[in-house]
Amino acid sequence: MSQDIPKMLTLYQPSPNTLFQALALDRCIVPVCIDLDFTLLKSSSLQFFFPQAFLGIPKFLWTQRWHWSTFKVWVSKNYPLDPEQLPYRPFLVNFLKFCQKMEVPLVLATGAAYPTAEAIGTYLGCFNSIISSTDGLHCVGKYKAKALVNLYGQGNFHYFGDSTKDLFIWKNARRAVAVNPSEALSRTIHKVCVGKPCMFLYDGPR
Repeated sequence: MSQDIPKMLTLYQPSPNTLFQALALDRCIVPVCIDLDFTLLKSSSLQFFFPQAFLGIPKFLWTQRWHWSTFKVWVSKNYPLDPEQLPYRPFLVNFLKFCQKMEVPLVLATGAAYPTAEAIGTYLGCFNSIISSTDGLHCVGKYKAKALVNLYGQGNFHYFGDSTKDLFIWKNARRAVAVNPSEALSRTIHKVCVGKPCMFLYDGPR
């Protein structure tokens, strides 16, 4: 990577071109992988299944073995959400559309269940691949990191996330991109990703 790309960078709702250049995608195209809840979305996708899904929880508990990923899959199949109604971050959607035009591989890498991820991926129409939770596998943290490294190799992808669960992925990414991180998370990222280029994106000035 070029030496004039800063190791640490803070941006506020950057334009697609600004973010594209900040990631040095104009010099070296690698897959851009982005989390869903609290990253591409301003909130959790799971909350949009409720209160309707509450009615089915007793049946789920009676008929299914309890596992968080199994619950997510069950809810997404029985109470499909409308992806058009979700609170997307406009500056990230615009960036993804820009990357699509520039033929950058885009990956929706989420702990949400596949039916949810697929519906959102189809609605946005810009993702080349989807990595998500399945029945019995909650695709977060080290499990998501393993999936991305197996597909693209260590240090061969950028990753956008928002929480401590994403530290596993950031350690293996080319650049750690955190969306609206708290001061505590920012400090932790600096410690865990020593020497790695880090970028902090915010919805507005803090």
